[in-house]
Amino acid sequence: MYLSVAQRREQQMSAPTENRSQWDPRAEIGIEPALKDPWYGATFGQALKRYVQKALHFRGYASRAEFWWVQPVLFITNVCLVAFLRNVVWNSAGGNVAVWAVRITALMVVWLIQIAMLVAQLSLIWRRLHDTGRSGACFFITFVPVIGPVITAVLLALPAKPARRRGEWSDIDEYVVGWLG
Repeated sequence: MYLSVAQRREQQMSAPTENRSQWDPRAEIGIEPALKDPWYGATFGQALKRYVQKALHFRGYASRAEFWWVQPVLFITNVCLVAFLRNVVWNSAGGNVAVWAVRITALMVVWLIQIAMLVAQLSLIWRRLHDTGRSGACFFITFVPVIGPVITAVLLALPAKPARRRGEWSDIDEYVVGWLG
């Protein structure tokens, strides 16, 4: 049976990680892919590094490993921030001005950290949806009551579909070079 290049690549993308070296020779010799490329089979540390490096990049792609390794860290960080606010800030004794100044400052710092984490998480979701061959705007399905978050989680868990990628989803320098020449 004849398979096109795109069909073969799609087959290889859905293969287990150990077979991926067939289409990504860098994986076999341990070379880190370019920042604009998804890192299939990334380890925990590699995924966290990519999360921080690409925190504001809504263009490009993120592999399942890059996405799912970061989720426990975000969850634990949020739990710790809420516990800090609850136990240290709001349960502190006293009602004088100094105590309230500390409470408000701590609340503002936690709020800024959470806003930064939210923006980085949204960019990661956007890039993960691009890797599955869907527009990042599919994220807004999340706001459909009850079923929306389930559908979004399923979309984020789907394998990569490189055959369905679009030029406008790629990092800007790659898109401009491809468009100009």
